[in-house]
Amino acid sequence: MPLIIGAVPNLTGNSMSTTNEAHYDVNQEGPFWRVRPRHIEASNAQPSGLLEKGGQDSSVVSGSSRNPNAQPHSDEEIKRLIRTGQSFTRAAADQYSRKHMGRGYAPLPNSPSSLVKQGPIGRAFALAATDHPDYKQRVFEAYKRRMPKVVADAKDYDDLLARAYSQLGKETKQQFDSLPINMSFHRNGEGNYSSSKQMLNDVFNNRHLYVFQGGDPHDFLHEVDFKTGLNTNEMFRAVHDFYGHTVHGNQFGPKGEEEAWAAHGGMFSPLARLAMSSETRGQNSFVNYTPINAKLKAEVAKQEEAAYHARRAGNHEAEAEFLQNKRDLLSHFQYAPQKSVLLPPEMVSEKYEGGMPGYLKDLIQPEHGVQAELTHFSHNPNLSMTDPRMYGTGIKGAEASRLDDPTAVKHRTYFYEGKPERGEQGLGVHRYVATVPNLYPAEADPEQLRMLALETNRVPMTAMANAGMTSGSQAYTDMERLAKEYGYKGVLSRGVSMPTAAVFEPVKVRKMSKGGEMNPKYPSIQEMIQKLQEAGRTPIVPAPNRWFADPVKHPFQQKMIERVLAQTKQGREGFPSGSYINPQTGEPMDFDIMHDLGVAIDPNTGRPMMSGIKSDLTEINPKYGSVTKSNLVRKGLFKHEGGDELLKNLAFLATIEKSGKGHHYGLSTHYASPAELVNTMTGKNPTLRPHSRGDIFGVGDEVGRISIQGKHHPVYEKLLVAPAGSDVQGKKLHKAKGGRVTHAHHLDIEERPL
Repeated sequence: MPLIIGAVPNLTGNSMSTTNEAHYDVNQEGPFWRVRPRHIEASNAQPSGLLEKGGQDSSVVSGSSRNPNAQPHSDEEIKRLIRTGQSFTRAAADQYSRKHMGRGYAPLPNSPSSLVKQGPIGRAFALAATDHPDYKQRVFEAYKRRMPKVVADAKDYDDLLARAYSQLGKETKQQFDSLPINMSFHRNGEGNYSSSKQMLNDVFNNRHLYVFQGGDPHDFLHEVDFKTGLNTNEMFRAVHDFYGHTVHGNQFGPKGEEEAWAAHGGMFSPLARLAMSSETRGQNSFVNYTPINAKLKAEVAKQEEAAYHARRAGNHEAEAEFLQNKRDLLSHFQYAPQKSVLLPPEMVSEKYEGGMPGYLKDLIQPEHGVQAELTHFSHNPNLSMTDPRMYGTGIKGAEASRLDDPTAVKHRTYFYEGKPERGEQGLGVHRYVATVPNLYPAEADPEQLRMLALETNRVPMTAMANAGMTSGSQAYTDMERLAKEYGYKGVLSRGVSMPTAAVFEPVKVRKMSKGGEMNPKYPSIQEMIQKLQEAGRTPIVPAPNRWFADPVKHPFQQKMIERVLAQTKQGREGFPSGSYINPQTGEPMDFDIMHDLGVAIDPNTGRPMMSGIKSDLTEINPKYGSVTKSNLVRKGLFKHEGGDELLKNLAFLATIEKSGKGHHYGLSTHYASPAELVNTMTGKNPTLRPHSRGDIFGVGDEVGRISIQGKHHPVYEKLLVAPAGSDVQGKKLHKAKGGRVTHAHHLDIEERPL
């Protein structure tokens, strides 16, 4: 097509022109609509870009055809020009700002991009896109309170929206006329840059920019400029890429787009910035900080990791295949709806740090909430409604450390699902129940909030350390906060032995019969539970290797694991067989010898606990007797055959075996002999099995009977290991006459954490 001056694209087959002063040379060259400002004719701007030169970067692109002596800028030189503010892009921004803003160029001050900050923006954008009438009314009232000069005499939300976009259109055209580059617009991806680095190379070395021209019609930015043949939305894409990305070298992607909002936002008036913020910050927050692309990002991460390992192995063919898979996946990336909206005034401010405005919270209704019968234990004998602000006044657990994070939802009340008779030791004795709707089921993750949190916390594969890793505990903290922002009353976690719910709102409760009292049925167990919590004893948590190797699947344990890693200054790979841990200090306790070691399965909670007193021994005297080894057997491996129905509900049973005498089972184990915290260091479970020496006794009542692999066994209140020859009030479990094993057989039992 011949060069057309001052005309629009000939879309109808008829010649169209304008009498307006021509500022641009425009024409169609293959798939590209070329727009060349006449005021830069004397510069070294190239008529086309690097993608038409084979996509070379700055190290191979030749100098300008208009200035054959020009040398290309290296990547480092481009970074230096940007860093020192000496680039021609910065000069253009400054010149425009002085002419139209009455001051030099300055970006908006802004905190880094984050899920905390932009998750609520994305959710508010989604709500605004529904045209909810209450959203419009409340947001308009908020603008009148916070920005009365900007609202001026606007009648309502729609009027303010139209005025903001009208002003954005005017200022966009002014900025477009200031661009000191040639541009090639494309409709089918022919000019898509592979990275922001490639775009910077094109702009700095060719003074050229590729810009996408397609997409759905815009509600407001659809006016066609007869000087360029472009509509206002296409112009906005060009000025945002130039002023938002090249002035500071901001990358593509979630973080770079937020930085580009701040870089470009300082060049707009307050009214225009309302619309500009929706087009940039709002849309970026929607596509990257809501669950709409979370699943796709998880799949992309798998391909990136596979490509990384293939590259390290020198398998470039496989690497290319994985990278192509990644590109194919990204072709399905979902973008924000082409909907013109106004974000709440808090969210267009550079001072915004996160949180959903209170006046919008009731408009955000959960889509996948579940209802659960819950039980809360309290010290208050007259409770009628829970108060989440009281969190922290009860017992201090591992959760307290996680919730020290300033981004965590700290105000909460903990409940157990169902109606357990008793909760964790240290909780109140007064039992209250409630039916709570709209809880977010964490493990099912129906809205992909947990997946969003995991992917947002994932370290890029290009990182020098922890590439591809994600913090399970931080992701869980983020998921809880997202659940609250998405209107859920709390989070229900069913992936633990006693399902629990963290409820963020006050809940009406009704009192049940007094709970949490010691169960007089099994006094030896209750005595053991009290003993294990006594002052001066060291708590012990056998942490299996999977807690170290797979933090995503074990988020609740990660604060403790991270404490261990900090204490030992080792990586996760340093614990291939797990470790015994003091949860209070993070200190590993492998091969320590303990006095008075005890393990108990609380009949009221089903949970095991373990503690002992450190000794100075270096070995256990063989005179104590034969070696014993202890463990836990999990629910599903044993079957209740009779006796107390309690055995049907327990998640674990304690077990001790003695060489030649098989396994014995109980609700607790106690060692009158010293016990060593043995780690087999094999990496093959079971690896954490305390060893001792002596005889094994069944103490207290026989709770009931179980069967394992067709063999029948009694279950005692307590199993006691005492030095050989000890006088114990209990049943000695040993070989009967004729050499047969009494109540035991040999069994390989999967290790379970205490």
